[in-house]
Amino acid sequence: MSGFQIGMDIGGTNIRIGAARGSGELVGFRKLPRRDVLPGTEPCERLSAYLKAYIAEELQGGPVDAIVIGLPSTISSSHRRVLQSPNVEGLDGVDLADGLEKELMTKVWLERDVNLLLYHDMKAMALPQEGFTVGIYVGTGIGNALFLGGKPYTGRNGVAGELGHLPMIGSEKICGCGNIGCTECYASGRALENISRTCFPDTPLSDLFVKHGEDPILLDFVDGVACVIAAEINLLDPMCVVLGGGVLTMPAFPVKLLEEKIHLHARKPLPEETIELRYTDGLPENGVYGALICAQKL
Repeated sequence: MSGFQIGMDIGGTNIRIGAARGSGELVGFRKLPRRDVLPGTEPCERLSAYLKAYIAEELQGGPVDAIVIGLPSTISSSHRRVLQSPNVEGLDGVDLADGLEKELMTKVWLERDVNLLLYHDMKAMALPQEGFTVGIYVGTGIGNALFLGGKPYTGRNGVAGELGHLPMIGSEKICGCGNIGCTECYASGRALENISRTCFPDTPLSDLFVKHGEDPILLDFVDGVACVIAAEINLLDPMCVVLGGGVLTMPAFPVKLLEEKIHLHARKPLPEETIELRYTDGLPENGVYGALICAQKL
C-alpha cells in the first residue's frame, strides 16, 4: 500500500477517525459527535460526504488505499453489511461497504468495534498470537472480541462473541436486543444506570462506587460481571483476557474484588490456575489504531 489507510471508530455517542501510511504515525485524528455525521437517515450519503471532506482537508485529497470502519453492531460475515445496530439508528440492514465504495472508489471494510480495540490491545501489549485471546469491554453493553490465532473469530454468520446476550434462566428482563434475560440486563453500564436510578437517585453515576461501593447491591453487580467473564474463561480457556470499558474504569471500581470473583467462578483447577488478566489503557484513539492495523492486513 502506497496511499493512506483511514480508520474510523463509530460509537453511539462519538466518532473517532484518523489516518496513516502503512505503519507510519497517526495523522488527522478527530473526535466529533456521532450525530453530526450520522443523525439516523441516509447513512451512506452522509458518511461518504464526511469522508470526502475529511480526505480533502486532512489528507490533501489522498490517495486512500483502504477505509476500515468499526461499528457497535453485528456485521455480516462478508464485512459488507450492517445486520443490526441498536445504538446507531438507521444502519440496520444497510449495505454500507458497497455504498461507500461506490462513492469513494476505494476499498471499505466493516468490523465490529470491539475487534478493533483488541487488534490495538494485542499489539500494544505484545500478546501471543496462538490460541484464543479475548477482550471483554464492559461499557453501555458488554463488548466481546474473540481472536483465534491472532485473527477475529466471527462464526458462521459473523456474529460470534455476543457475550452480553447469553440467556439467564429465570429472568424476565427485556434486553435492548429484544430477547429476554440477557446477561447485559445484569452486568453492564446500562444495568448500572438502572441501579443508580432506582437505588441511589441522589448520587451521580460517576460517584456510585466512591460513595456506595460496599452496598450489597453493587457487590452483587460486580459479582455478576465476574460471572460473565468467568463463563467465557471456562468455555474457551483463553491465553489471555483483556479487560476494559467505561464501567471498569469508574472511580473506585473494585478491581481487586472483581478478580477475586472471577477466580471464584472459574473452573478448578484449570483454567482457574492459569488465568491471565490484562487491562487496556482505554485511550480514545485505540479503536482508530486498531482499524489501521486491520487495514494493513486486508
